[in-house]
Amino acid sequence: MDWLDPRGRCGNGEYVRIAAICSALAAPLLAVLAVDGMAQGVRLMALAALWLLAGVMWVVAIRRAHDEDYTAREAYAWMGGPTLMLLVWITLPAMGVFPHELILWASYGVGMFLCYVGLYAVAQAKEGSRPNRYGPPTLQRPTPLDRAKYRHMRKSPVP
Repeated sequence: MDWLDPRGRCGNGEYVRIAAICSALAAPLLAVLAVDGMAQGVRLMALAALWLLAGVMWVVAIRRAHDEDYTAREAYAWMGGPTLMLLVWITLPAMGVFPHELILWASYGVGMFLCYVGLYAVAQAKEGSRPNRYGPPTLQRPTPLDRAKYRHMRKSPVP
């Protein structure tokens, strides 16, 4: 499961594929949370699954930042907005906490700004055609031999 190792790299294509799969899995979970009168246990399981998907996407976003030779901290560009929206607009109301309208609008503005930054980062990103400190190039799918060769170069997820 190299795709869950935050020390590696992730090309644009792989990032978009994983994001599409996570989005497809998240859609029915959001529908469960939108239904009034749903049992609290079911709502909590849907919420936990959404946070698990967000965690997977954070790992992939860190790997995507590494492909651009950025540190793990730069992953906020890919996942900061969606995580903020998940927290304020989905998690809190599902738990029965309804933030003030000002907090909702502020989180919406910041979240959408970060989403646009992430979209721009993905759209403008260069594929990793050269090896860097995080692993082999991602322009072409690295072979197991390439991964083994660069494994010792991997840094910890957060420098």
